[in-house]
Amino acid sequence: MSNWVHYVGEAKQPACGVRTDKPGQEAQVCTSVKSMVTCWRCIHQLLGWELPKYPETPEHDKLKAAKGPRGDDTQLVGEFLAWLDDQGIRLCRYNDSDELYEVNEKRKLLGEFFEVDDDTLSNEKDLILDYQRAFNKAVDRAQREGRECLSKS
Repeated sequence: MSNWVHYVGEAKQPACGVRTDKPGQEAQVCTSVKSMVTCWRCIHQLLGWELPKYPETPEHDKLKAAKGPRGDDTQLVGEFLAWLDDQGIRLCRYNDSDELYEVNEKRKLLGEFFEVDDDTLSNEKDLILDYQRAFNKAVDRAQREGRECLSKS
């Protein structure tokens, strides 16, 4: 066990004071020095542990902006394209030989229209997943530290 528990005894106020609201549960607020022992944010602060930083996600930001004020513009365009297919209406374009061919990659076409690169978006999703895994691991580490502290008291 780390030698951080003495900081709790000397503390005059909680390290974080964070309010956590979870649907269906009463809000919890880190307001007492005693609650610091079970607050993963306080444990991280007291031990000087770094939490992982959320990655930069410019493509996700563009996608969010492209969704428009209603929040569903990209979905609406996609549904319209699907509706056209259901009606037997096909999107086509000419190639260099002036031959007409059907456009099958509608997702790619939507990405081009909204100026969102699908490959970059996928890479950002991987970065977000890596961040979430690291964050969960950091929280778990702090919670184990708190449980160990409580079991020894």
